[in-house]
Amino acid sequence: MAAIEDILQVERIETDIYRGGAFPSHLQRTFGGQVAGQALMSATRTVDADHHVHSLHGYFLRPGDPDIPAVFLVDRVRDGRSFVTRRVTGIQRGEAIFMMSASFHVRTDQGYEHQDRMPPVPDPEELNDRLDELAEEERAVFKEWRNFDLRIVPPEKLVTSPYLAAQQRVWFRYRHPLPGDTVFHVGTLAYMSDMTLLGSSRVPHPEVNPPGRLPGPRDVVHAPVPRRRLVALRPDLAVGRRRPRPDAGPDLRPAGTHGRGRHAGGTRPHRSRDARGSARPDRSVSAGSRPRIGVLALQGDVREHVHALQASGAEALPIRRRAELDEIDGIVIPGGESTTMSKLLGIFDLFDPLVERLSDGLPAYGSCAGMIMLASTILDTRPDARHLDALDITVRRNAFGRQVESFETDLDFAGITDRVGAPAMRAVFIRAPWVESISPDVEVLARVPRGPAEGRIVAVRQGKVLATSFHPEVTGDRRVHEYFVEMVRR
Repeated sequence: MAAIEDILQVERIETDIYRGGAFPSHLQRTFGGQVAGQALMSATRTVDADHHVHSLHGYFLRPGDPDIPAVFLVDRVRDGRSFVTRRVTGIQRGEAIFMMSASFHVRTDQGYEHQDRMPPVPDPEELNDRLDELAEEERAVFKEWRNFDLRIVPPEKLVTSPYLAAQQRVWFRYRHPLPGDTVFHVGTLAYMSDMTLLGSSRVPHPEVNPPGRLPGPRDVVHAPVPRRRLVALRPDLAVGRRRPRPDAGPDLRPAGTHGRGRHAGGTRPHRSRDARGSARPDRSVSAGSRPRIGVLALQGDVREHVHALQASGAEALPIRRRAELDEIDGIVIPGGESTTMSKLLGIFDLFDPLVERLSDGLPAYGSCAGMIMLASTILDTRPDARHLDALDITVRRNAFGRQVESFETDLDFAGITDRVGAPAMRAVFIRAPWVESISPDVEVLARVPRGPAEGRIVAVRQGKVLATSFHPEVTGDRRVHEYFVEMVRR
């Protein structure tokens, strides 16, 4: 069994995005406590140290694959003065497998408090180690949790209430010293909360509670014991009902391929399937309508792009899941770091589905790193970087220099600033690329007007794909977004 310190360790891969480890298991599905514990630890990484876990609710949506890591998206629902709320979604292969809502409270906040009294239970020393009571075949199953000492109060020693159906008392402790961090202890409780939950729900139903099955709690009460940290678990306050076995759920789809994903001969052509060749619903957009445009929400100025699109007459929404790609009429790929973005597309199983939608004719706009992702050829990039091949152009990463060499300038933009009375477009370049070369069917929309990079191409269009080296979302000038919205409508 892996150490609990390793199980609860989550890796930050981007702002509010974390990844938990995968550990060898005899189980066909990921142990639910592992997913819950990693989700909670991901949420704690987004709150200040003076907040502690106040409550949480978890929902298991699909069976997890124990052989691959889970990625956790943390939504900062609210940051109040004393309470903080987070929503966490656990994802594997682009599908949500778990959701958690957690609240955090300032440790020093004083107010009225109460809790139910500790029920009478035998001391843990009076009870047998659960591992010693199991039959040989059951012990083989339980060996993954052999680092935990579970002691279940037997029915004959259980003081129950006639008003509660599912009642059970369990002591447990970790057999090895744990870090002193209280957040880590709460994460350990979340991990173990799934261990005996199913058995607790079976208490009122003895016909589905054969001997030897491990019961399970949900609520917990700390009970300090000299020189040992033990916990009495109380399922009688809130027990999550489950069926005798987990639902099978939908088949898990295989992970996407990890090549560069290019068709022979350059970019993937934009094409439209006929009705017989597409399982995707018809999302044709008429002139004057309000198209639904997604913003790839893995990196960059997602919120700014969403606001700019909304102000330009579109319905805008962040995209993080493969199923969401089928519900949009166009997509914006914001700035960020292109190699990291390509990795995140793979982690979220979005790369191949996005390539397919682009090939099917999905309108797309990429700014800065988004331009790089859409290009067919990239200079000065890592050999393992992947890109979407939707624009037949060659781009150079960081062509204008480092972060300190970022700059602003006024541009002429074909189709926008050449209208009567239209002012020049203020463009912000931040570690931006430029276009080295284009194919004959790519239209140049803007070039750098002056300075060392004079004449360099910084905006292009090919059919339904638009790209800029600069960041129009940060200037308040909505004309590029309005241009793209009109592209989607047509």
